[in-house]
Amino acid sequence: MPASEWMEIPVFIHGITPDPEPRTHDPDYDHLFELIQASLAEKGKPPFQEKSIRVEWGWDSNQTVQNDRYLAVTEKLVAEQAILIEQATPDFTLNPLRLVSPLLRRTFLYGFADLFYYVSSDGESAVRQNVFSHLVNQIFGREAYRSAKVSLTLMAHSAGSVIAHDLLYHLFRDEPSEVTMVNELRGQVKAGRLRIRRFYTFGSPITPLIFRTDALLLKLYKRELLDPAILGLKLSDNLSNPRWVNFWDKDDIAAYPVAFLYQNDNGIVKDQYLDLGDDFPAVHLRYWTSKLLADHVAETF
Repeated sequence: MPASEWMEIPVFIHGITPDPEPRTHDPDYDHLFELIQASLAEKGKPPFQEKSIRVEWGWDSNQTVQNDRYLAVTEKLVAEQAILIEQATPDFTLNPLRLVSPLLRRTFLYGFADLFYYVSSDGESAVRQNVFSHLVNQIFGREAYRSAKVSLTLMAHSAGSVIAHDLLYHLFRDEPSEVTMVNELRGQVKAGRLRIRRFYTFGSPITPLIFRTDALLLKLYKRELLDPAILGLKLSDNLSNPRWVNFWDKDDIAAYPVAFLYQNDNGIVKDQYLDLGDDFPAVHLRYWTSKLLADHVAETF
């Protein structure tokens, strides 16, 4: 199939938002996208022609739903009170970890709370409805005036990688999704008009969150590997491997390797190690500004 038949669209999904007053993630998306475009040009590869799809979730944004607004406000209320109590509690110690514990507490209260919300049944449903519907609207909005088929490259950070992983599962599993609009995309997949070209994850907690369901837990207990085809990553797609590149750093405690969990004889899934620093949580955000990451994306695209 000629490349011109495919409309290549990059999709960016941010992760946890540790900022109590979140802003748009456009600067992060812009920075990484510009680095990738430059790296593609350096390697003599055509850059993306299509405007990227940018997802916002977990805070009161222009894509907001009521649940996101509740989440953002409630996180701030809980965090402010918990931090005040901690500061007012006298307890002298020589423990050097006390130097970083306030920062880590804020990260948990403002950041990981987003992830805790998503893995709850209520949060999972609300975030999926928001994110999946936004993607569907963006894709169909472009496809309405184009004859090209749609090819997506997902670039997802932190908890956003979990959301993206769930999106792929809902798109390519046998059973229909409970998110109605996703089923419209599933129709495009079955008609051969929608594919996943590449899946890039960075700072991803997908591995520890594999324990969310009994089905996955039992499969791994039996020493069975997961099939990348359930995410739409199939050998029959005639695309080169790796299809999924997972970037991680040992000093980013939210990031884990994933390739060992999947059937991977053909290298469909690849863990790519990056050394971005040793100061968590700052290192967790450095993927967005990493020229090394952008070069690996361009090399594997």
